[in-house]
Amino acid sequence: MKNGITTMCGWPGAAKTTLLNGPLGEGSVVICPDEFRLELTGKTFYPPAEELVWASLKLAARVLAKRYPVIIDGTHLSVANREQWVVIAQQIGVPIDCFWIATSYETCLKRNALRENPVPEVAMQRMHDSFAPPGYIEGFREIRVQYENDDKIHVLPNVIKNVKLNPDKLDRELG
Repeated sequence: MKNGITTMCGWPGAAKTTLLNGPLGEGSVVICPDEFRLELTGKTFYPPAEELVWASLKLAARVLAKRYPVIIDGTHLSVANREQWVVIAQQIGVPIDCFWIATSYETCLKRNALRENPVPEVAMQRMHDSFAPPGYIEGFREIRVQYENDDKIHVLPNVIKNVKLNPDKLDRELG
């Protein structure tokens, strides 16, 4: 992609950041909420700063995606989490893709437990309960997926062409 936005999708521990630190992230600007949090607050998670963190991320994506391929490194497990990036891409006139790391929830729970700063179990469960696989109906140009124990990247077939996201209608239909 010459310019535009790609949202990552996958549980904490799915290997999103690991993949982005390798060939997947080469040639792209990777925007990571965790890095923004650390720079702004010195903490991996600080609830009072979340509004500032996300406003900063969105501003960075708006500016950079007009000229560069931008990858948003985050879980983006629900339609609402991904919708904000689809809307931004449409507003600035750039393509939007999704890259889903389809690692099993069980594997991610095991990896998360081994982290220096694990995501709390209650938060993992909340994410699990809100999970919806990404779909073209959301407005993505392309959805790529990498399955657990499979190094190949697959492109999901798009049976819906040229969909423009209407947030009001999407909320009624999916919510």
